[in-house]
Amino acid sequence: METKKKLKNYRNYFIWDYAARDDIKMRKLLRIESMAGYGICLVIIELIYEMGGEVDLDTILFEFKRYSDVDEEKVISILNNYDLFTKTNNNIYSNERVKKAIQDRIIASERKRKGGIASGESRRKNKLL
Repeated sequence: METKKKLKNYRNYFIWDYAARDDIKMRKLLRIESMAGYGICLVIIELIYEMGGEVDLDTILFEFKRYSDVDEEKVISILNNYDLFTKTNNNIYSNERVKKAIQDRIIASERKRKGGIASGESRRKNKLL
């Protein structure tokens, strides 16, 4: 996936709203699923970032099986019942906030790349004159 290649430098952190727990959807998740549900949600968000904006259900469930004994039905419930994730017909999940953050990073990175090229060209030109 092209986007994943461009995001490999950002694997150490991801953008997250520091007051996300106050969002109405997250409050509902916390009230019903407690902090365990919130943690599951964050892991899913991490996976979506790592995969460049979308991830399939099998990958999500595989990751949870690798690291914990979280009930598969609980993960699926969080994916489908709190309006936090968008699902396609092919069991591919995404999150609009994550997609926007990824797109913003790509745009900023491209802008910086072009600025660096222009700066280098300008320095070369001025040095030659």
